[in-house]
Formats: sequence, structure tokens, C-alpha cells
Amino acid sequence: MDDETHIQESFSAGKRWSLRVKLIVDLACVVAVAAMMNYLGARYFSRTHLSQNTRQELSSQTGLVLQALTNNVQITIFYDRDQPLFSEVSELVNEYRLLSPKIRVETIDYRTNPTGAEIIKTRLNLAPGMVNDMIVFESNGQTKIVQASQLSDLDMSGLLSGKSNEIKRVGFKGEMLFTAAIANVSFGATPKAYFLEGHGEHDPERAVLVSGYAKFSELLKLNNVDAARLNLLADKRIPDDCELLIVAGPRNRFEASELALIDSYLSQNGRVMALFKFQTSTGLEPIMRKWGVDIGDNVVFDPNMTRGGADIIATNYASHEIVRPLNRQALHFSLPRSVGRLKSASRAPDAPQVEELVKTSSGGQARGNFSLEAGRIEYKPDAFKDRLDVEIPLAVAVESGKIEGVGGSTRMLVVGDSSIFDNTMIESGVNRDFAVSSVNWLLDRSYLVGGIGPRPVEKHKWNLTDGQLRAANLILLGIIPGSILGLGILVWHRRRR
Repeated sequence: MDDETHIQESFSAGKRWSLRVKLIVDLACVVAVAAMMNYLGARYFSRTHLSQNTRQELSSQTGLVLQALTNNVQITIFYDRDQPLFSEVSELVNEYRLLSPKIRVETIDYRTNPTGAEIIKTRLNLAPGMVNDMIVFESNGQTKIVQASQLSDLDMSGLLSGKSNEIKRVGFKGEMLFTAAIANVSFGATPKAYFLEGHGEHDPERAVLVSGYAKFSELLKLNNVDAARLNLLADKRIPDDCELLIVAGPRNRFEASELALIDSYLSQNGRVMALFKFQTSTGLEPIMRKWGVDIGDNVVFDPNMTRGGADIIATNYASHEIVRPLNRQALHFSLPRSVGRLKSASRAPDAPQVEELVKTSSGGQARGNFSLEAGRIEYKPDAFKDRLDVEIPLAVAVESGKIEGVGGSTRMLVVGDSSIFDNTMIESGVNRDFAVSSVNWLLDRSYLVGGIGPRPVEKHKWNLTDGQLRAANLILLGIIPGSILGLGILVWHRRRR
């Protein structure tokens, strides 16, 4: 036995080279498999919603609108990324992009990218006071803006009852508004609406007055509807391009020639939004009765659904497509007149179909003998005019002449309170949504009303003390990462031995 100890190498040179080649081949295979998976995933993929809330998936109505697109739609998310709704908006827009190749998306954070924000504002000719957080839809030279303030349904019941100062966010209306915006900018010409004037109506251009209709006019613009003024005494005709006639709270009577023009317009499949004020006699009431609508000479109260005595917070809706999207949220009226179906109206199939949209509770009161003094309503009991402790209708939808498969019919929305859409009230409750839904129904844009409701908001809240918060931070940011690091060091140390 030799004195020298012969130490044999664990790996020969050939063995080491073969291991290196094998490692390179293995890495190349991993890269090739990853590349093939990405290729197949990008071109042949399906998506499944695993959320417990199945309504997270886009509705079939949205799918129909997206399938009908022939031109590209640019969606710009103009939003502060730190705002609570940003992630929800971004995820929803991404759903649209994945469902249609016609959807293009750009995100601009106006805080971190002021240059890009100014380019967007200049391109859209936005007013200096325009709310920053918004989603902009563009196609075919048309633009529709959805502001962040429109995205949520709010529950104000606690605030109105005085039980709390909290306003809860209970619904997310993103899909309803986004699908409507895409349809608005993608399909058809811009309809024309006319505001009647000359009888003390609400001014559609006065933004500084509480009673002005400037916000309602802006709402029409945002919903791709052009609006203009119309004085029937001066113009002596209703223009041929009038697709919607708006009668916004006239205080004075119409002349006979004006009433004849309105009556003729309605008989030729006209579309009218008529909003009445209390203590007024306009001359339109007989025309409304001709179409089966009863305009009460009264003021309606409801002790069960009130705020401040004179206002009504109504949630008693019918199933009509105008009010279906309101999701039983509060509609705010102030000193309304009753507006219902005429009891003597014909129920024949060819007669005007009148549907009462919203009513008071069963404790409603319609007072016929009243006066307004120093801002207060004074009324005296009147057995002939008063209606007490019954559901009293406040608005109706009228349709006549509709034939299945054939376009064209007369449509009217009649409301007993014109202040419902003024510059202050339109922001209360779901008044804005009621306005949008009404206009789209009157214009026969059925793809923009009904079918898509707000997504319910599910909140999970934990209340932690300062000590509990510090402990949670220690666990999440210290102990868990530290444990993983310590385990890695231990494995490395044992392998070294």
C-alpha cells in the first residue's frame, strides 16, 4: 500500500462540462415553455369570475353594446390614483377593454402628470372649475364625460332621519354610466331638445340662480343631447328637428296659438317633458287630460316621507324602465302637485298608456285649499279637494301609438314639481339619475335605461386601537418577512456544512 494517499476528484472535467450543458439546456427549456405559455395565453384565453358577487361580470346588455361597435372608443381615466374609487374604475374599464378590441384605454394621473392633464383639458376644452376626477369617452368626434361624483349611490337615510351624520356608499354605478357613455359617443346623430320660454320657466342658462336649469342643461350635453331655447309666440312653430320639448315650470298661461302648436306636436309622435309648479294655471292642463293625465290643483305632503315638512323623499316606485335603475333610492320633491292617471281615461289598447312612476307612502296628503305666505304653506281643511292618508302619484309616463316592430310613438313625462331638476335639487338624492333616465326614455334610447343597475358595495371594516395597529404592522412588516429571511439563512448555513 502506497504511503501517499490518492484523492480521487468527485467530478471529472467531462462530468462538469456535461452538468453545465444540462443546466443551459434546462434553462432554455424553461424560457421556451414560458414563452409558449405567454403566446398561447395572449391569443387563446378565457376568463372566469370567481367572485362571490356574480354581478362583477359585465351584463349582457353591455356585451350587446360592445359587440355593435364599429369604430374605436378611446377611454381616458383622468383620475388621482390615491382616490378610493380609482382601482374600481380602472378594473371596470379593463373589463371593457378585454371584452372588445375596439376599446382603447389611457390613464392620466393629473397630480403626477400635470403636462398630460393639461393636454387632455385643452383637447376637451374643459372649464377651469371642472371636477378633475372623471372618465372621458371619445369616438366619432363625440365626447362624453362621467364625473366621479356620479359613480356612487349614497344612502342618506341616517342623515335625513337625524340618527347619524354618516352618508353610506351603497352602490357603484360605473357599468350603467360607462355603457351609456360608449353608446352615446358611438351610435347615431345627436338629438335636439328645446326649452320653451316666455312664461316664467326655469332658465336653462342661469347657473348662479338656485332655480336655474344650467346643471340640467349641462346634463343634457353630457348625455349627447343638444339643447336650445324656443319661444312659440316669436317662432310660431316647433322646429322639425325637435326631438324633445321641455316645459320647465311655466308660471304664466300659454296663449291659444301656443297650446295648438303643442297639441299638434304631440299628435305627431312628439316627445314632451312637462314639469309643473304648484299655484299655477298654465292652460296645458286640458291637453294633459286629453292624454289621460290628471294634474291636481293642490300641494302634496307626506308625514312619513318628509324632510323639513314641505319636502318629500319618495321611494315608492313603479316597475317602469325610467325608475327601475333608481334601485329604490330617494327621489327628492319640494311642494309637488299630484300628477296621476285620469280616472275616466280609456283603457283601450289604442288609448294613451299612462303609468304612475312614483307615489307617496300610504300616509300621503293632497291639500287643495292652501296659500304660501312668508315662505310657509298655510292650508285649511277642504272635504271636496283634500285627499288624506292615501298613496298620491307625483309623476307619470305616457305613451301612445306604439306598434311592435314599427318606430314612432308619442311619449310624455309629466312631473308635479319643476324644482326637482333645478341647480340645487338636481344634486339631491337620485334626482340626477331620474333626469338622465327620463330623457333617454323619451328619446327612445332603450339601451341607456334599465337593465344595468348599480353594483352593491360590500364593506368589511375592522376597528383597531393604536396598539393593535402597531402589533399588526409588526406582524405584517416584521415578523413574517423576518421569519422567511431567518429560514433562508438556516437552510443556507446547513448546506454550507
